[in-house]
Amino acid sequence: MISETIPSYIRDYLLGARPPENCCVPEDSLPALVEGDLRQARVATVGINPHGGLSRDKYPPLEEGGAEMVWNDKQRYFQKRRYPYFGRLERVLKKCGVSYGGKYDLEDYYPNRLACSLDLVQWPTTPLWSKISKEAQAKLLKDGRPLIDGWRRHYNSERPHSALGNLAPETFALVVTAAVQ
Repeated sequence: MISETIPSYIRDYLLGARPPENCCVPEDSLPALVEGDLRQARVATVGINPHGGLSRDKYPPLEEGGAEMVWNDKQRYFQKRRYPYFGRLERVLKKCGVSYGGKYDLEDYYPNRLACSLDLVQWPTTPLWSKISKEAQAKLLKDGRPLIDGWRRHYNSERPHSALGNLAPETFALVVTAAVQ
């Protein structure tokens, strides 16, 4: 199931997203956000820098519904096609009992055990990451920090966990505290 509603911390980041200056980000690029269904994922692989990017030209203005369209496209990332880079990671994930799903899981073997991919840097770069200056790398890593903090907060406090009876950690803590008192 694809999450149709964009989380507020992702929407806020996307609406205010402007790449740091002089960091080799292609004009009209959009941030990577996430590849795959973040809300359903049980595992996330983490990369440094996105290998490609979405163009603003493909979407209506972000303030007028474009942000939701970008979010939905990113949630369906692995349903579109297979990507060689992720194929290598998919082999590792399957050994752990999870999958990116979509085109990687044609037999629907892992319907409730999905993975997604997160990037520490939100902007694609030209030239590649390894060829840009250390100063540009530092700016790009700093720029992505609010989104990474949002993912962490969401996972650690708001997202339901099956090990906690499908409750969010904050809710589980309240239930356990009330039961003890």
